[in-house]
Amino acid sequence: QGLYIQYLAGEADTITPYMCGQLFSNYSNMKEIVGLELLDVQTVKTYTEMFCNCEKLESLDLSSWNTASMQKIQRMFLNCNSLTNLDISSFNTSKVTTMAQMFGGTPLEVIDLSNFDTSKVTDIDHLFQNCGNLERVIIDLNKFNLSNINSFKRLFYGCHKLKYFNDPNLSERDIDFSSFDLSNTTELLQMFSFCESIEELDLSFLDVSNVTNMEGMFSYCTGLKRLDLSNFVVNNTTNTNTMFEKANNLETLIIGDSFDYFNGTKMFNSAMKGVVTKKTGNDYITIGSNDIAPGSNLNLYVLDNELEEYYENDADFQTYFGTDGSRISMPLKISNNTIT
Repeated sequence: QGLYIQYLAGEADTITPYMCGQLFSNYSNMKEIVGLELLDVQTVKTYTEMFCNCEKLESLDLSSWNTASMQKIQRMFLNCNSLTNLDISSFNTSKVTTMAQMFGGTPLEVIDLSNFDTSKVTDIDHLFQNCGNLERVIIDLNKFNLSNINSFKRLFYGCHKLKYFNDPNLSERDIDFSSFDLSNTTELLQMFSFCESIEELDLSFLDVSNVTNMEGMFSYCTGLKRLDLSNFVVNNTTNTNTMFEKANNLETLIIGDSFDYFNGTKMFNSAMKGVVTKKTGNDYITIGSNDIAPGSNLNLYVLDNELEEYYENDADFQTYFGTDGSRISMPLKISNNTIT
């Protein structure tokens, strides 16, 4: 069957039922929908998979919709593999509880969520997964509240071109998570995996004390050069396997005094060049079962939260970590509160 255009027609607004899940889903050869403005969706609560698997759909203008009753929008545009133009600027999301996989697999370059109120959202897993062309996500820091989220699993997984996630009016960073509250979060599995275009991440302000899974969190972030995790709590309850796998261009990693290596970890994996933290001569510190070998560009800095000083790795760095991963004492070299 060839491509076709879906026409909606009527003499007056068509009142839709409160559940409109899968309304257009799996119309795999539909390239356009004409007449969406005729739909009266003001009582619709469920939009789950509404356009899911509309693989040839190129454009959607939903700006005329009154979505005041909207609650569930998971997988709404999942696998809309040709969708390059999307207008959801009128969406009222103040009652929305789940957004999981909403944009997964779309080729959108910019997603504007500046009107999104996420204060009631509890499920955001895979929200942008495999959005391979996505370069920018626009948010309003005053509305994009994620305090009720338990899991950020694969949130940006496969966002190869992502460079900006911020509020153009307030943000000082290209990637700005200052509206994120991770204090109730337990799951960060592969959150940034394959985000090859992000060069710097400052996550120092995040409370991850309840997180139990950071597996693959920054794996294959081949463009990442600087990463600040100075307040991250990493201990024996935390799965950090392959956390930095293939992040081969990481130059500066800042960690705090609650960031403990432990036996059995594969945090850096043998595929990574490793952290040069010289002990004596040509011997290098062992982290768990993995030898950290010479030849890396990575400088490891340790921030002691009590002294509020940065410590730079050097010949005496072995005084901080023992060969079994245990803490011994603080390193001797101080870099005057700045990272050089």
